[in-house]
Formats: sequence, C-alpha cells, structure tokens
Amino acid sequence: MEKNKDKEIDVLALEIHDKIKGLKMIYNTYTKKRGAPKLLNIFCKKCLAYVMTYQKDGPGKLLRCYLDRIRLPLDLQKRQFEYVKRGKNTSLDCKSCSTIIGTPIIYKPENRPAYHMIYEHFNAINYD
Repeated sequence: MEKNKDKEIDVLALEIHDKIKGLKMIYNTYTKKRGAPKLLNIFCKKCLAYVMTYQKDGPGKLLRCYLDRIRLPLDLQKRQFEYVKRGKNTSLDCKSCSTIIGTPIIYKPENRPAYHMIYEHFNAINYD
C-alpha cells in the first residue's frame, strides 16, 4: 500500500515539474549559514494533494518552513507579507482534505515567521 502512494506522489511531482523548473534559488545570509539549497515539493500524506514548493537550505529533516522560502503557489508565497502586516497567520492546511500540515510560529533565533511542520502529515520530494 505504501509503495503505491509513493508512486502516486512521484507522478504528481512530475506534473508540477514544468511550473518549478524556471524558479531561481534565493541566496542570502541564511543560505550561506545553512548550506546548499534544494527545492522540495510538499504533498499531503493523507490525500496526496500538492501543497507547495519550498526552498530548503542545508541538510536534515524539514522541521519548519520559513514563509520567505515558499516558492509556489503564489497565495502561500504572499503569506509572508500578510504575517508582517497583521502580526498573525493561519495554519498551513491541505486545500483538498483540510489536514493541518504546519502551524505558524516565529523562529526566535532569527525572528522569522515560519510553519512548524507536522512530519506525519506531509511527504517532501526533492526536486532535482
């Protein structure tokens, strides 16, 4: 059963390939501090719906997603500006099944708005 889900996710990742192949990586002090960036496609683990494309800097598990690193879709990308204006943000939910993928936080060491990712609720596929 799990192998079938992995195959379905691979097919979904290929479908969004054209949308993300033109994206350029963001390079700044955070990138220099953490290491080489990579693009990840995030999918809901429950219904396999595409959630977002995220630029992760450095190695390791995806623990949090900084709002300024969300690349697609544009409505999620724009949340970084809403957070600053309103001082609050909504959770990161799957648009198909409403599963909560991440909860809003301010990462205190860098004072950056982010989502604390709920590891059991998403799959991350590395885009090469």
